[in-house]
Amino acid sequence: MVPPPALAAHSAHLSLVRAATTLRRDDIEELASTLLELGSGYEAALRAVISMQRLLERVRRSEDISPESALLLQEMSRQVAGLVECSAGMARCLDAAGGRLSAMKGDRGE
Repeated sequence: MVPPPALAAHSAHLSLVRAATTLRRDDIEELASTLLELGSGYEAALRAVISMQRLLERVRRSEDISPESALLLQEMSRQVAGLVECSAGMARCLDAAGGRLSAMKGDRGE
């Protein structure tokens, strides 16, 4: 069964990427750069969390809060503060990636 011509023409316009939008090489390169930066941020955050887990295991093995344990906890606090800063940077990358994708799809303020 063949759809009526009006319905077929209407369905041809249903697309995630609008036909009037052309993908520019600059847009693709900027998106790639943003995603690379985002991936690096997530990798750094994961390394920090793993480091904190290792430090916590060293603290857990101590019978009481020794001077070393206090230093380890201080280092963990520093790493948590670094993660807060990192998450702000990743939020900016996510916003930039979303904006770039919207622009590439042609969703300019609609």
